[in-house]
Amino acid sequence: MKTVVRASGMVLALCTILVLSAGAVCDAAAGGRLFELGLGGGINLNGVNSTQFLISPAVFIPLAGSRVFRLGVEGDIEFIEHEGRVTVITGIAPLIRAIAPSGTVRPFIEIGGGVNYASRKRIDGKELDGPFLFSAMAGAGIEMTAGKRLLRASYRLRHLSNGSLYDKNEGLNTQYLFLSISF
Repeated sequence: MKTVVRASGMVLALCTILVLSAGAVCDAAAGGRLFELGLGGGINLNGVNSTQFLISPAVFIPLAGSRVFRLGVEGDIEFIEHEGRVTVITGIAPLIRAIAPSGTVRPFIEIGGGVNYASRKRIDGKELDGPFLFSAMAGAGIEMTAGKRLLRASYRLRHLSNGSLYDKNEGLNTQYLFLSISF
């Protein structure tokens, strides 16, 4: 478990450095608030007794002419710990977010889907059956301004499966509480 904590700390530090660096470039080039770093803790809905943690750096751009819709690309590094074994799932997903155009606290909804790679093919009897997976995500939350930053708190449902690429396709469903900050 110490190795997992050490590795996840290193990954978090690397993601933070990358997002802060990219955020500085974005602020200088485009007026800011396009880069985001999100962290989430999850509970599996398939009966798998696991601890799940998700790190998601992302970039968003407003849809041309819209104050409501933002298009994004989100990376993800997901750690699923079960009985002392850790599965790492990495991936990338395009998504769209619809957000209230004004107000101190603005509600939003988001939806997306992407491709992933898993370090293990089985989690507590759930057969992923191969390393390549697809993800689907939907969420809702609130966004608020804190100084020059945007803060978000949200609830997400995330589905992972191999999309029938392999013989078995049991998949995993997880609910996440998610916090993020924009740079």
